[in-house]
Amino acid sequence: MLKISSIKNESETTLSFSFEKDCCGELALEISLFAEFLRERSLGGEVIEIVACFASLFVEFDVLKINSEELVREIQSNLSEFRLLESSEEERELLELPVYYHPEVAPDLEWLASEKNMTVDEVVRIHNEGIYVVSSLGFAPGFAYLSGLDSRLAVPRFDAPERVARGSLGIAEEQTAVYPNESPGGWVILGNCPVTLFDVDASPITPFKVGMKVRFVAISRGKFLAEGGEL
Repeated sequence: MLKISSIKNESETTLSFSFEKDCCGELALEISLFAEFLRERSLGGEVIEIVACFASLFVEFDVLKINSEELVREIQSNLSEFRLLESSEEERELLELPVYYHPEVAPDLEWLASEKNMTVDEVVRIHNEGIYVVSSLGFAPGFAYLSGLDSRLAVPRFDAPERVARGSLGIAEEQTAVYPNESPGGWVILGNCPVTLFDVDASPITPFKVGMKVRFVAISRGKFLAEGGEL
């Protein structure tokens, strides 16, 4: 359960809240979920910005509407409500994404299989078996950091970023993610997802939400192309 371990005045208008929990990975996710919880409530317009980090939360507030002591009480009260909701929460929403796992769209797939002393099919199976959780959104619009990668596939990101195609599915350390658009990237690429993951004209603009569960489903070349994938 999320617990505040310390509170610090960063400036006249910003407080930082440090948290503790048994698992660091879960801690980052819970803080992100709590930040979303606070944003939805807006705290009467008293809060200007909320920034979630791996083990802390930064809250910028309007000193003309609330002082730091009152804000601390508001945050603590909301945290108590958040804990109750989390403890009674139903199964989180599951998003399934199709992926074409093949060297023609995944330049690092065969390299990873060799590096891990596995076959390509074993790499794909292990990645498909995972149920991942959106721990945070960032880097680029529509880019979701997904925690829960099997440690058997864990590998550092490459030192030198290269141009990565739209829809590329990558892994780095114990996370996985899909690049929503073409961009520089250093993650190890295992496949490509034909689904549009960021569209400014859509509502919502991305299907990802912090706390959502994600599962990847392997598809054939034909289905990949039929669903809009590009080689």
